[in-house]
Amino acid sequence: MPIPKSIARPPVPAAVIERLKANIATYKQFRHLLMQQVSYPFPPYGRSPQGWEAMQFTDDAANEAVVLCFRGASSQSVSTVRLSRLRPDARYSVRRQDAGRDDEVTGPDLMRGGMIVELAQAGTSEILQLKAQS
Repeated sequence: MPIPKSIARPPVPAAVIERLKANIATYKQFRHLLMQQVSYPFPPYGRSPQGWEAMQFTDDAANEAVVLCFRGASSQSVSTVRLSRLRPDARYSVRRQDAGRDDEVTGPDLMRGGMIVELAQAGTSEILQLKAQS
């Protein structure tokens, strides 16, 4: 039975479909980590005093991690995310998915100093994908 035109959905713009495809591809890169060790860079439970939230998922060997960062309604556009459960002897490549930027940082630097994340608009997010370098 066809959907009556009065309740049919408008077509989805091509740009939205392409963004959805890109987001699904990104998710497939880290979904295996979502059932691994979870930690919260902002105690308690991932919320910073400034209103940012973050969750870190790390594989058991600490060779790979993903950090999901959310600005929420915070008035602060910059936050430092201190990570945990990384290897102190490793250098990590860090992919800032939405910013489209790659960095290389040591495990101790990420755990002590953290990673500065900048989100210009409230209600936005960033995905940090980490991989230990051999």
